[in-house]
Amino acid sequence: MTRPIAADLVTRCRQRAILDHEPEWLIQQRCQALLMSQDLDWPKYPRVSRTLFSRPVMPSQSRIQQQKAVISDQQTIKVTQKNMSTLTITVSQQLQEKGVLVMDLAAAAAKQTALVRSYLTRKPSDRISALHAAYWNCGLFIYLPDQLHLSAPIELLLQIDSAAEIEQHILLVTGADVQASILQITKTTADGVSTRLNSVLQLIAGPDSRLACFAVDQLQHSTTSYINRESHLAANAQVDWLLAEMNLNNLIADCAATLEGDGSKADLRVVSLADRKQQQVLMTKLIHIGKHTTGQINQRGVILQQGRLIYNAIGRIIKGAHAANSEQTSRVLLLSPTANGDANPILLIDENDVEAGHAASIGRVSPQQLYYLMSRGLSASAARRLLVKSFFDDLLNQLPIASVRTELNQLLEKRLSENGE
Repeated sequence: MTRPIAADLVTRCRQRAILDHEPEWLIQQRCQALLMSQDLDWPKYPRVSRTLFSRPVMPSQSRIQQQKAVISDQQTIKVTQKNMSTLTITVSQQLQEKGVLVMDLAAAAAKQTALVRSYLTRKPSDRISALHAAYWNCGLFIYLPDQLHLSAPIELLLQIDSAAEIEQHILLVTGADVQASILQITKTTADGVSTRLNSVLQLIAGPDSRLACFAVDQLQHSTTSYINRESHLAANAQVDWLLAEMNLNNLIADCAATLEGDGSKADLRVVSLADRKQQQVLMTKLIHIGKHTTGQINQRGVILQQGRLIYNAIGRIIKGAHAANSEQTSRVLLLSPTANGDANPILLIDENDVEAGHAASIGRVSPQQLYYLMSRGLSASAARRLLVKSFFDDLLNQLPIASVRTELNQLLEKRLSENGE
């Protein structure tokens, strides 16, 4: 029996969707997700208190649309969003003629119903995902057709500079044999503004596709955030993730690859820095369903002052996923006596004919390396800073845009300097 408070919420959810002129199938989907949220539990993270979760509530503001389409001569795709608004969508005429679709998600739900509905309709796995399905109030839909090979990265930028409850949902779908890279930047540009961000990026990779996905998050103290990035891979698809979590706030972030098709491959790489009393929880998951699938997790974190960083890496091999290979490595560097780090490798294996392994280390700067650099004339502080930067560099240098690499290096220098390194 539906509780009265839930019934009231469902009514309000429906009324808001009607005011936004959403199609009936989407309205029903929102209401069903809201009802399901009552019976689902919060997601579980090993060694993480539930108090880190901020209970999502129905956003107080309706969706805002200020979309402006820009036609470019260049083979580029760039989208700029601010708070809940899509400011600009830049895509060339040539790409549009090839079948590329880039549009606001709500508009896509109405105009590309058959395509969007088949991917957006998914059964929520926990209470947060159910509430997000009911409440999302901004987002994007990007479709890349078969055999599209892009040389320039797709740039997705979300800027947050005012108080808001942002439920962002990005749905990116590719056809077969697509090659592209995607750079997603999420940043708070004004501090002291209380904002709640629940961001989901849902990537569907078609057969034989090759996708490189880069995500850079720079959120301020006043932003409460939960970020989820998930990818589903068809046969022989490959998706390589690189996440740079350079936030100042408490954060829970998920990144998952579901290897559904035979021969699919995924590489999940994470770099993060925690300082002051900041708590960051990074969950990376590889789910092997198809045969002959390969997945790797590589996480690197630095903790300063009283920061806390938790890496939970999960490799799950489903029964029937013959010849799957799941490997994971987590390395955490402690730079203060009060820093706190966890690296929790988890392997859940239901098939015999597989390979799996993990490595995890939590330690301090190597005295031998420090001594070697100081013997070359560097101060102790400069030597430690150089070692920390080299800890990150081989991953951060893979970011596809030079200005982003430079900005992150400068940010890393600033954070280390502020912490006396």
